[in-house]
Amino acid sequence: MIMADSTLAGLFDILDSCVPPGTPAIRDTEKPLLECGLDSLDVANFFLALEEKYEIKFTDDELDALNTLSQISAFINKRRA
Repeated sequence: MIMADSTLAGLFDILDSCVPPGTPAIRDTEKPLLECGLDSLDVANFFLALEEKYEIKFTDDELDALNTLSQISAFINKRRA
């Protein structure tokens, strides 16, 4: 549980740095990122930052399947386990 909480906190930090100025903070972990005010370029930048921070690579299929912060967090935790 602690890893999941720290992963989500890390996701929030990265996400906050990737969103355009004036975009409300995104904290709904179940809402798709594209429905939270991000566009596809914002989401691409977010995943690039995740790859750098967590030293992982996402395949195209994984990028298509990972839509919410909870899905992304679970994926990262599984990869790091």
